[in-house]
Amino acid sequence: MKIGLLSNTTSEILAQRLSRVGHVWSPAGFNAWQAAVLDAESGLYREQPDVVLLMLDGHALLASCATCEEGEAILAQAVEAVRLLVERLPHALILVSTLDIPQERIQPLAARRWERVWEHAWWFAISAMIEQTTHLFFLDLKGIIERLGRVNAYSPKMWYAGGIPYKMAVYEALEQEVQTIVQAWQGKRAKCLAVDFDETLWGGVVGEDGVEGIVLGDQQEGAAYRDFQMRLREIKALGTILVGVSKNNVADVEALFSTHEQMVLRKDDFADWEVNWQEKPINLRSIAARLNIGMDAIVFIDDNPAEQVAMRKLEPEVIVEDFPHDRALLSSWAQQVYRAYFFCLRATAEDQQKTLLYQSDKARDVLRQQAGTVRDYLRNLAIHVRFNRSRACEIPRIAQLTQKTNQFNVTTKRYTEGDLQMMLKAPEQWLLYSIFASDRFGANGLVGVVIVCRNGMDAEIDSFLLSCRVMGRTIEETVLVLLENELRNSGVAEVRARYVPTAKNEPCARFYDDNGYVLIQTEGDGTRVYSLRIEGSSRATKNLITVEV
Repeated sequence: MKIGLLSNTTSEILAQRLSRVGHVWSPAGFNAWQAAVLDAESGLYREQPDVVLLMLDGHALLASCATCEEGEAILAQAVEAVRLLVERLPHALILVSTLDIPQERIQPLAARRWERVWEHAWWFAISAMIEQTTHLFFLDLKGIIERLGRVNAYSPKMWYAGGIPYKMAVYEALEQEVQTIVQAWQGKRAKCLAVDFDETLWGGVVGEDGVEGIVLGDQQEGAAYRDFQMRLREIKALGTILVGVSKNNVADVEALFSTHEQMVLRKDDFADWEVNWQEKPINLRSIAARLNIGMDAIVFIDDNPAEQVAMRKLEPEVIVEDFPHDRALLSSWAQQVYRAYFFCLRATAEDQQKTLLYQSDKARDVLRQQAGTVRDYLRNLAIHVRFNRSRACEIPRIAQLTQKTNQFNVTTKRYTEGDLQMMLKAPEQWLLYSIFASDRFGANGLVGVVIVCRNGMDAEIDSFLLSCRVMGRTIEETVLVLLENELRNSGVAEVRARYVPTAKNEPCARFYDDNGYVLIQTEGDGTRVYSLRIEGSSRATKNLITVEV
């Protein structure tokens, strides 16, 4: 990974720390960042970094300004530089620091605080730009300084000695922040948060203390549990699957969730739960099977050290977190868990509806069990598929699918939003298709992606993937036919495709074999190369699915 580091202060310390993340390029000379951005032939653009970090120290940028208007003019120039970065490096992840501007001028209490005006002007200008693009984000330098406190963040001695504004704690935090954001950009995120109930979501044991006897409220330790539930609900709202595993009586638990006035989480917030007296590793395995997710995608939270040990021993792929002894730390600890395993750059519409989508799957399971045959089930399900050329607004979700889909993913290529934006801007070479699905139980949203690399009359399927939630409903076969028809109508004569085996994509191992593609080569790593002549022939989609192209 290549990182472009731009700063208006001495940046050697941060560059050294970021070298553990990737190769760092920085312009020579103090405060040379603007020249590097403005010159289209500069080393920054020749380097073509994967990540660009613009670190601006507010004091160094604006301390010399004699009027508020002068500062606003300097900020306008910096905003224009950011706009150029976004325009000229469309594939790169661009991180721009927030501004922290300590008050240096001596002035009366009633005087206008220019520093706050400038901080907010910068925030609103960059925020507006973030809303209009997919690869620009804030790096919250001001938030880091606020957490540490300015006395612990700034180093006057190092500033006057060598233009280094911060103490080491700030650079350590910045390195961690960049790592967290880059991992999220690359799609490295857990899928599921599994939580215990008694002494975890509330104090006490509901089976012994009763609904009114548990510790949960708006004061003291009860408030700590309530705030903890708020954080979990916020994590869930950003696309995390929330499930429960509790050794308890179902009736007691359901009564608590439905009647306790201080309960923040409700039963509907959980995609699934197992409430019984079985061992929790067994219960969690059952939940994972029903949700069709891997055990390595789950983070497990339980207050009981014995349960933590059992989970680590029996299900070593599950991430097990040590629960804090001090309940006053629960809310801040939940934030740490979020940043370590579930941090996301933006939430898609599918993320916000994820729990509802999984709950709808339960209704589909009931229909499947009641149907006499698979054909009857699919007919009664009334599946509708929409297959269209991908749009810019769908890129965040498409990137998410390429990064997280494992089971039905024929090549398992991972793409960032920047990669996909580049493809979208080269339609003569790259064709991106989005797959939407719905049925009698509601919309599943954007559930699949096809990426095709075209060269004249030939085309190769670069990626073909489908969310595990809709596998096994003949959607993949239907989409393949729609794709062939699209390519044939655009003048393609032959389609090539690959299946690259992984530890998890066995479900699509025979996808091309079963759909008439001819195996022409098997490579040393097990990759199978297929071909299909589509010129002058066509296939019809199955009548079990209605389609919209």
